[in-house]
Amino acid sequence: MMKSVSAEFGWKTIFNYQSKIGGTKKIRKQVLLIGAFFLIMSLSGSCVARLGTFTVLSTKNIDWSRANEYIRNSLNRRTGRDIAHIIIFIPTQWQPTIEDAVDKAIEQVTGGVALVDAVVGFRSWYIPFYGQDGFTVEGTVLVDPILTNNDEQANYDNTTYYYAHVVKGEIKTEIVTKEAFNRLGSGK
Repeated sequence: MMKSVSAEFGWKTIFNYQSKIGGTKKIRKQVLLIGAFFLIMSLSGSCVARLGTFTVLSTKNIDWSRANEYIRNSLNRRTGRDIAHIIIFIPTQWQPTIEDAVDKAIEQVTGGVALVDAVVGFRSWYIPFYGQDGFTVEGTVLVDPILTNNDEQANYDNTTYYYAHVVKGEIKTEIVTKEAFNRLGSGK
């Protein structure tokens, strides 16, 4: 008579397998740890995307007829973020927007009306119980001098004023203040 052999293989076989290095309990623990690792990794995720670059980006009304008066604040680039935190599966903000991120970047400088050479990006990540979704906008702020007060405007004005005059047949130049330049130019 022939004995029947069971060809059953699955979790039951793995859990009941006896190894020389520790038996059933050690293998069961390893399988559970590997399963937990893959479960956490499948629930985790992230995404980063560069959405585009823009020559000028703004959410404000801009008077383009005065564009030659605007000052480019080239001291440093500004970054604005609109981020929704996700706790468990519940977002703290319904939907982050590019518009809010642009506004946050522009409003860092008094009199700012637009971003020049702007870069827009999206970032999302989640691990079990916490994560973030949001937009990031970075660019150089374009400033409308009329919207700033005079003290702040002086920080953006990097113009050097020269006064030229003739002395003994030679042209001499001097660096003067803006007020002196205006006074000398008007003949007063």
